Amino acid sequence: MHKRNETLLALTGTLSLGDFKKFNALHTKRMVRWITWGYFVFIFAVFAVSTASTIENGFDVMLTTMFNLILSSIATILLFLLVKVTLRWKGIREFKSDQLAKSEFTYEFHETGFTQIRGRSTTCVEWSDIHAVRGNKEMFLLYLSKNKAILLPERYFNTNADIETFKDIISEHMDPKKVHFK
Repeated sequence: MHKRNETLLALTGTLSLGDFKKFNALHTKRMVRWITWGYFVFIFAVFAVSTASTIENGFDVMLTTMFNLILSSIATILLFLLVKVTLRWKGIREFKSDQLAKSEFTYEFHETGFTQIRGRSTTCVEWSDIHAVRGNKEMFLLYLSKNKAILLPERYFNTNADIETFKDIISEHMDPKKVHFK
């Protein structure tokens, strides 16, 4: 077994604007989906109620429903594009204004948690302090709260073995309900 503070894995890197854009897209994906579907249902209902008085027979019902579906889809697509552009713009502004995010960080993973090092600053995080861990082929996200995450892009890892070691460390020390790897 490993010593308590022995470093099991060390990663070093600097976030790029591209990393931050990917994080922003991943982080807001569920919210955008809910907004889009909710808006579609709402707009369809509004169109259905507003055109209900013009329906006289079965053929009118079909035509009106098709018309409502098309208008609702167009309105929803426009909203979806507006939300995506707004969130992307907001993410870019956030990254450009955050000087710390552009610094080089080193992460050392231990049995008790991990250490984040930037210059002379050191932050120790215990495994119990992590809200959730998510990962895909491009990056891993260590959520410290519902909306705050530490980003670990795949390029921080030197080899595929480092990625597997990281997954093993996380799986060993985190509640499986809090870990989501794709």
